[in-house]
Amino acid sequence: MGVGPLTRDPLRLGNIYILRFDRHLHRPDPRRDRIAAIQITLAEAKTPHAIDMAVSGELSDLLNAWIRDFWPIIAKPGCLYLPPGEVGPDKPITPQAFREAIKDATREQAGVCLTPNQFRRLAAHRYLAENPGDYDRVGLFLAHASIETTIRYYAGTDQTAAMRRFYEVITKGRRNVGRKQSRRPCRRYGE
Repeated sequence: MGVGPLTRDPLRLGNIYILRFDRHLHRPDPRRDRIAAIQITLAEAKTPHAIDMAVSGELSDLLNAWIRDFWPIIAKPGCLYLPPGEVGPDKPITPQAFREAIKDATREQAGVCLTPNQFRRLAAHRYLAENPGDYDRVGLFLAHASIETTIRYYAGTDQTAAMRRFYEVITKGRRNVGRKQSRRPCRRYGE
């Protein structure tokens, strides 16, 4: 299925390899190719709740290119799985085969071997680099069962970003010093 979707939608490996055309790719207007969401039922999800993840236009284009250009070459007739299995049309790719395909593709395309789970970790780190401390949102897009899970794995990884933001605030404050003359008497901070 390629590496592109993993960089835009940090689903778990257990949710990716089971994706089917007839169940999981939601197209609100069947006359158009636009995939609007990936929907995975509670029974199929590897999370404590169902997944209903909006799909960006860019990801929809990537998925449609995969379906149109590459999928017909490798899928067996009658296959409904987005990442087709090698065993037969009614079986998805195995998790290990999918993991190895992603590792091979990243090694070949980027010179670095990444697993699907490492894409999830990278997504969290990149988001926290721009939004330090926003663990609630990270937990939402990674579909963690609790905020404690997110904090356990990612607390502290955004310290550099938090310090960068702190310096931006302090620098902005320094630029404004002396511009406004206060007529109030000096007091201790916090009084």
